[in-house]
Amino acid sequence: MWLPHSIKSFFFNYHLKQFLKTNSIKRETVSLNDAKSIGILFNATTTGNFASIHPLELELKKWVKKFRF
Repeated sequence: MWLPHSIKSFFFNYHLKQFLKTNSIKRETVSLNDAKSIGILFNATTTGNFASIHPLELELKKWVKKFRF
């Protein structure tokens, strides 16, 4: 059973590398004031983690920025 999986994995990795070579993503750094939207990624498995991010949420609402958790 390992042979079909390894072949499948090989072709997946090969095509992924080819795709990443041809598609370049242009990224740039902007200041917080110039940002149109802000994304926040955090671990929300416990209520303590979620409660610690709440002050940041309130601050971003003052700045009227679009943001997602």
